[in-house]
Amino acid sequence: MGLSTDARLLEIGAQHHGLVHLDLTDAAGIPRHAVRTRVARGVLEHLDTSTYRLRGFPASFEQRALRATFTAGAEAMASHRTAALLRGLDGIRSAPVEVLVPRW
Repeated sequence: MGLSTDARLLEIGAQHHGLVHLDLTDAAGIPRHAVRTRVARGVLEHLDTSTYRLRGFPASFEQRALRATFTAGAEAMASHRTAALLRGLDGIRSAPVEVLVPRW
């Protein structure tokens, strides 16, 4: 028997710093109405057009960076100081969220 919708959402969120993006729920076969229901119940917090946070996951730099890449599109990626901080490079203790997107 497959995982419940809540279990699948938790699995997605656990792999993405507490964030759930509609592209990920679509790929997992979770219907959009199920996402809306979880928002109404308070299980998910709607952050922007396609991104949600599972309640109970603390805000973090990793979460902010991932949210920015989700918002910028499928080909976006963390860059510059953000990438350095995420990779744990020496001397980088804080950074703004910087994201690269394709030009064309």
